[in-house]
Formats: sequence, C-alpha cells, structure tokens
Amino acid sequence: MIVIRTFLDGALSGVTTWEIASALDNTDKDKVAHRIQINLILKKILKKKQQIFKESNQNSFHFVVTTESNAQQHVKDILLEKEIVGLTKSLTEREVEILKELYQVKNTKKAASNLHISPRTFANHRFNITKKTAMPAAEAADFLFNCSNAELFTAMLDGLNN
Repeated sequence: MIVIRTFLDGALSGVTTWEIASALDNTDKDKVAHRIQINLILKKILKKKQQIFKESNQNSFHFVVTTESNAQQHVKDILLEKEIVGLTKSLTEREVEILKELYQVKNTKKAASNLHISPRTFANHRFNITKKTAMPAAEAADFLFNCSNAELFTAMLDGLNN
C-alpha cells in the first residue's frame, strides 16, 4: 500500500491510496507487502528541497518539503528509487472517508451514525478495506491519518528555518 498525503499550512489537505501494479523486478514479492507513506509538506516559496526518510519493518516513511509544482516529481523519484513503476488506485473515496471517521471516533457505531449509514454497512466497508490493504481497518486508519510524525517534522523544520 502506498499512501500519499499532502499538507498545506501545517494541516492535512489530501490523502490518496495506491497499490503497486508493477515493479521493475516482478519477482520481488516484498514490494506488495511493503507500506510506503509519502508526506508532501507544500510551501509556496522554498529555497531548497528538504527530505527525510525512515524505514522500519515493512514500513517506509518519506517526508518532503517542496512546492506544489515539484511535488509530483518528488513522488515519482521516491517510487522509482523503490523500483515501482506502476500504480493502481487502492481505496475508494468513501472507504477513505470511513477510515477518517474511524480514526477520529474509534467507535464503529458512532462513526456509522456520523456518516449516516448503518453499523452493518460500516462493518462491510471495514471488511473490504481490510481485504484491500491486508491490514486491519483500524491500523489502516492510523497509517493514513495519524499525522504526529508529519507535524513533528514540520515543527522541526520551522525551528531550523527561524
């Protein structure tokens, strides 16, 4: 699973999820299980690109401070470095909404109520998300919407620049 998150003015402004459709080395089964999170911190004016990379277990986290016009190129560079050349959309917009509500509320019945759907429908979405992401929906919600690392990175950069 690949998650691309964009931050504008210090707040999460967008989340997209992708699956690996093809890699340069098709025999590498680990790429499918590997989770990649790319965090793009967008700035209007930037003297130079700043980037931090962290890898742990099957997760890799990339934090890139860039301008909006250069963001797509940085994503391409990261994916090419990982030998990933093809992506397909992973989760639907509704499934991303389900995960966001699950992350914020942490309670299926309350989250379903907030989204004006039945708890059973919410549970079906969670099941489909788990099937698509190969991780429990609550873990996927945390992977997509826990912004504490990105907030820490942004604060650290702001401190360095002042």
